[in-house]
This record gives sequence, structure tokens and C-alpha cells, in this order.
Amino acid sequence: MQSIRPRDKVKRESRGVDKLADFLETADGMQKFVDLLIIDEAHHMRNPGTATNALGELITAVSEHVAMLSATPINLQSRDLHSLLKLIDELTFRDEHALEHIINANAPLVAARDAVLSGAPINDVFQLALAASRTPILRKTQALKLLVEELKLSEELTISERAKLARRLERVNLLSNVINRTRRRDVEELRVHRNVVAYKAEMTADERQVYDTITREILRYSSRRDLPTGFLTVMPQRMLASSIPAAISHWQKKLNSFDYEDEDVDDDENFTEQSNENVRPLVSVICSTLKDLPSANKLEQQDSKFKEFLKVLSDQLMNSPEEKFVVFSTFRATLSYLEGRLLKEGFTTLSMHGGIKDRTELVDKFQNDPAISVLLASEVGSEGIDLQFARIVINYDLPWNPMRVEQRIGRVDRLGQASDSVSVLNLMYADTVDERIYHKLHERLKLCHKALGGFEEILGENISILTKDILSGHLSTAEEEQRLNQTTQAIEVKLSEEEALEKEAAALFAHGDFIIQSIHNSRSEGNWLTESDIVEYVGSSLKFLIPGSTLGWERNEGLVKVRLTEGGHFRFLDWCKSNKLNSSPFGRSMSTIIFRVGPNSKKTRHPRLGPSHPFMRFISKSLEESNGLMSLATSIRMSAKDTNGIEPGYYVGAIESWEFGKGAPSTTFGNALFSLNTMNILESKLADKLILHSLSYATHWSTAREEIDLEFAAKCYQDIIEPDIMKRFIGEIKVKNVELSDRISIQKASLDEHAQKQRTKLEQVVAASSKQLVAANKGRLARFEENVKIREMQIE
Repeated sequence: MQSIRPRDKVKRESRGVDKLADFLETADGMQKFVDLLIIDEAHHMRNPGTATNALGELITAVSEHVAMLSATPINLQSRDLHSLLKLIDELTFRDEHALEHIINANAPLVAARDAVLSGAPINDVFQLALAASRTPILRKTQALKLLVEELKLSEELTISERAKLARRLERVNLLSNVINRTRRRDVEELRVHRNVVAYKAEMTADERQVYDTITREILRYSSRRDLPTGFLTVMPQRMLASSIPAAISHWQKKLNSFDYEDEDVDDDENFTEQSNENVRPLVSVICSTLKDLPSANKLEQQDSKFKEFLKVLSDQLMNSPEEKFVVFSTFRATLSYLEGRLLKEGFTTLSMHGGIKDRTELVDKFQNDPAISVLLASEVGSEGIDLQFARIVINYDLPWNPMRVEQRIGRVDRLGQASDSVSVLNLMYADTVDERIYHKLHERLKLCHKALGGFEEILGENISILTKDILSGHLSTAEEEQRLNQTTQAIEVKLSEEEALEKEAAALFAHGDFIIQSIHNSRSEGNWLTESDIVEYVGSSLKFLIPGSTLGWERNEGLVKVRLTEGGHFRFLDWCKSNKLNSSPFGRSMSTIIFRVGPNSKKTRHPRLGPSHPFMRFISKSLEESNGLMSLATSIRMSAKDTNGIEPGYYVGAIESWEFGKGAPSTTFGNALFSLNTMNILESKLADKLILHSLSYATHWSTAREEIDLEFAAKCYQDIIEPDIMKRFIGEIKVKNVELSDRISIQKASLDEHAQKQRTKLEQVVAASSKQLVAANKGRLARFEENVKIREMQIE
């Protein structure tokens, strides 16, 4: 985001970023240039008045759909939350009072949902839903009115009916369509244990002389020019703390930069201004100081930190010769230095930093070449890269913000990590600011031991202030110790407060435990789309649609190899072209195409074959158009041991696909099963269970005609099953229609308000236009009105 933040208008030139800002600012807000905008680490946009927040306003205004991702804890009273929600929906969250009203209106809905799931009497649920329906915001909500009417007539509910009722209450919730929250405990089972070890290198006399002398000169330079503690004083000291010989070598080349890759510095616009104006003279001062200090070559020979690093690598490789190491540094000079030193020691390495373009190929090489054991990386260069095939992270230097350390560790500690534990090895010079901060903060708060989640703002701000204070040189040793203790205590208090907020966040919006539990149950019961399902679906579909095509599955490697016939190949390419979809990896050649399927695949350069891939969509659409999905009657049988407790016997049933809505329809499945033994309809949960197990274990029942009365089974279907499914389908239609009606009403009201706001703005532009521009601006207004009408038709 840093590279495209809009600059002040007075500072703009003809650069691409300036042209982009001008273009977005003149857009009328009705024309959407982006189909889906996904913003990771969205909390960086939380502060109104900053360039990053301004960028958020500009790009969300021209995006049809927006998804923001953040690990920041939900805080009911947070202005940050409001500013982010406003970027998603400016009209609904026009001010903080609007958010407060929504939270208050949601309270009885959340209470009703909790009452439903706790087994409370239906009348209690009814009273809470009734209270919610009387709030000004929800008074006209048809879905809630229907729900209240049904509750008024209800008596006892089954567990399944309570779950459905809870889901309906959540859909009425005013924030359910803008916030989705996953709590840390929801992913507890995926947590990997972290082994954290600190290695502290004792400086030689020469290293100590260099470190102390340059630090003293930096502080003296800053003091003489009355510069605030910031980029100029912090970055060179951090560069020294990273690698003394690398820093000295860099400055001896008289390079007028610190060659860093640090998002915290990039986010601080004051730092950038300081760097532009004062780096060159400071580097000159440092270079003058170097004349009286030990040379880079001498320091390289003595390098105590590298010797400690080399010992760490050797010890680890002695225990596990095939181990892969991901070594991080903020500074390219350090990465370059390590690359050269490791090469001399017989290590084959790869480097990944912000200047590397083809990172995917580099990762594949690191993963699959057994000769390469070390990847040298910056956090910027490794951003978005999956390295979970490795399990050891070595921090050659430590950023002052623990969240940067967390992002480094997160390259290996992520979904797909095969090991039960990962190792985090932190290197530092002893008796330095870095070592003292690590000892007081990292070790005491165990910052590397657990995922920090959304505590970036708590830790980052406090430690940033602390580091600036310490590196300013104005504190005595006793004062420095006092500041460290104060900061540690402040962070511990803040963490406790945020933990409390996390527990109270259910009042913000509904996110019932039954949803998480249903996901876990689905996974444990096998109700999950597996790689076997995907491969079987593709294989059987190709036999029907494109005879002569081949499919091979290398299960252990997690790879599927597909080769289409010439006709099938060009059918797919034409279909992609007609539907404006990317046909990759199918090119014009007739070669075999390789996909990744399942968790075993290590070949990251191959695309993953899943339900959303264009090739899968092509198969589904082709089956639909060729009647390959037409309804069929079939007979299957299954061993009683595979039914997981369902009563053995004969069952007849039906499964239907239900589609609701237009434009962006939703699809669900309805089913009903009838026992020919008990002559009863199965409860829906049992029916789902039996169907699921049938998909996994059933085989064709070729003798069904001889063993059961098919006429009686057909009559049961016609008289009992079909009416039961139809009744539930009609009920579902009623619920969907009122929900759709509510959504349309809200969207139309939002559009009307937004359109009037933009219309007024454009009319003012026309009124203030010169004669030469009146016609052009009236044209803009006319196009705007056309877009409003088109949007109204799309909503309806």
C-alpha cells in the first residue's frame, strides 16, 4: 500500500502514483473499476487523515465488493473499528453514533440467539426477538417480523430446529454482512508449539569500539542539529546491531542510504521526510569516523555474531542434515554479507528481498533442491510466501516492532506446517539496546512463543516509543532500566484489557459457537470436500464429456495430471474466452497439465485444482448443458458397520438442489429420507448423516428390484417424501424472500442517499464550470444518472 498512497495535491507531479490519485479523486463513485478488492492488514487504514486512510477511501469507492482482513481484536468502543467499517459502507457507518445505535439494536438479537442455543424456553426467545423488532433500526425488517410470528406459534423445538433458528437470527443481525470474526480459541487445534532460543554474541574489543564510537557520533550529529529521535538515529544503530562488518562495509562504499526493508518506517511519513533531507550528511559523518576505526576486513575476521550463527547452523545440521533454515534480516547489506560468508563456509543459499520478482520459482528451488539449506530473506521480500515446509526461523536481527518478528515466524508457522513444533532462534550482540529490550520485553512477555494476533497496536506503539527514548542517548542506565520496566508493565495491563474485550466481543455481533462446532463436526464426520472427491469428479466427468482424455493421480505427491483431447482442449479455451476467464495453465500446446490437489503437494509452481478453478467450472457447466446432471433414480447398499449407528433397514429418499435469488443466487440442498421399516420420516440430522455415509461407503445395489417392493417405495416417495420436501422448500422460499426484500430495501435506500450526495456534488461542479467545461460536466452528470438507473435495475 505504501507505494500507491496519494500525496498532497501540492506535492504531486506526473508520477504514476500521482496520476492514480487524480483519476480516483475525479471518479463519480458510481462506476466500479474493481470487481473485488481485498485489503490485507486493513488496520493500517484505521487513522483518518493519514495517506493510507485516504487511499482506502479512494479505492473502496471504485470497488464493487470489498474484503478487509485484520487480526486486530474487536473493541466495541474503538474509533478504529468505526473508521474501517466506514470504508466498507460509508452510509451505514456515517458516524460513530450510527455504529453505537447498531450495536444497541443488536443486543437483544444476540441475547435471543444465545437463549436459543442454551435451550431456554421458546417464550424467552420470543420476548427477546420481539424487543429487537421494536427498535427503530429493525422495525421494518420483514425477516425479523416473520421470525417473531413463527416464534409466537411455536412450542418445543428440536436441536436441529434451534440451530436453524439461531442461524436466522444471525442473518437478521445488522453487522453479520460486514464482519466475520474468528477467535483465537476457534483455531486452537491448529496451533504449532514454538521453541524459542536466544543466542547472545559477546563483542570483541574492536567491535565494542566501533559500536560505541559510531553510536556516539550519530547521537552527537542529531543533537547538534536538534533532530527528533527517529529514522536518522534509529536506523544506523539498528544496522550496527544487525551486523557490524556489513554496516561498516556498506558505509565505506559511501552509499547514501541505510538499505532497509521495514514497513514500520515506511508507515511513518515523518521518517521518510527526515531520510530525504539528512541521510547524505549523516553518512558522510559516519564515513569520516570510520578512518580511525578497525577496517571491515578485520571486523569480518573477528565477527562474533557470525561465529555464533555458524555454530547454531552446524549444531542443527548435526542433528538433522536435511534441515532448511529461513534467516531474516531487515537490511540488504546484512543479507549480502551473510550470502558471501556462508558461501565461503560451504553453504548454498538463496536470497529473497523486495527486489526479487519471481519469488515463487525461488521458493520451489529452496524447497526441492536438497543442496540448498539456507534462505536469506527480508520480511518485505517474503511477504505472502508460504514456507511451511521449513521449521526453523533464525532472526539475525530483531525489528523493534514484535509484529514484524511475528510476520517472520508466520512464514513457517502457518496452516500446512507438518511439524508439531517450529524453532525460533534469535541472534543479538550482548550488552546492547537490542539485547536489553529482548530480555525485558520479548522474554518476559514471551512474544515469540505465541501468535500475537491483533496485539500489533498495543506492542508496536509502546515499543516504538520506548526504542526512540532509549536510542536518543538522553537516558542514564538507571533511567533506561526504569523505562523498560514501565513499558513492560503498561503492555501487560493493556494485554489484559484486550483479552477482556475479546471475551466481551460477542455483544458486537452474533457468531454462534454452533457454526464453529458444525465445521468441526463436518470435518470429523467426513462431510468435507476431499482430494479424492475432486479427482473422482474430474475423472468421471471427463469420461462422459471428453472421451479419450486422461487423468493420472500421484496421490503421495499431491499432483493430478490431465491431458485433454485436441477437441476438448480447444473447447475449454473457447469457453474461458467466452466467459472472460483465465485458461491458465492450458495453453495452445497439447501437453499434459499438472495441478496440485490436497495437502501433500509441494510443487507450488503448479496451480491448485479446487471448485473455483476455471477448469472445474467448465466441467460443471458442461455437465449441466449436456444433461449430465439430470435426476436419476438409483439403488445403493451399505454395510451396517459403515452407518455409524443408524438403524439398519430399507430407506427411500430424495435429494434436491435449491437455488434462491437472482444475479448472485445462493444454492443449498434439501433432502428427505423415509424408513420403510418404521414408516417415519428421518430427522434431518440423521438424514444428512445417512446420505453422507452413503457417498463414502455405499455400492450399487443390483438386486434391489428382487428384494423390495418398488411400487410401494414409489408410493411412499409420492405421498410422503415429495410433499415433505415441497413443504420445507416453500418455507425456505418464504424466509429467503423476506431476507431478499430487506436487503433490496436497504440497498435502494443506501443508493438513493449516495446518489443524492454525488448528484449535489456534480451539480455544484456544473454550476462552477467555465463555459468551455459546462457541456463536458453536464455530460458527466448525465452519465452519472444513467449509472444510477442501471444500479437500481441491478438491485431489483
